Amino acid sequence: AVLLLDKIEPWYSRLVEGIEDKVETFRQHTIEGMSYEEIARLRTYGIIMTDHKLKACLRQEVSRVKVELKKRWLKLLKTV
Repeated sequence: AVLLLDKIEPWYSRLVEGIEDKVETFRQHTIEGMSYEEIARLRTYGIIMTDHKLKACLRQEVSRVKVELKKRWLKLLKTV
C-alpha cells in the first residue's frame, strides 16, 4: 500500500503499468476509504448503467486489480 500511496519509483511504474485507472479505483476504495457509490459518482462511463450495475463493476474491478497487484509484486520481488 505504501508504494501505491507514495508512488515510489521505480517500483510504482512497473507495478501499475497498463492498469493505472484500475489501481486508482483500488487506491480510492482501499486507502482513501471511499465507498463504491462515491467512486461511481466520480467516474464517467460512455454507456449508461444503473447504480447497482456500476457499483458491481467497481467491486469486481477492485477485486481483480488486487489479485493482479499481488502477482506483479511477487514477480518484482523475484527479480531483485
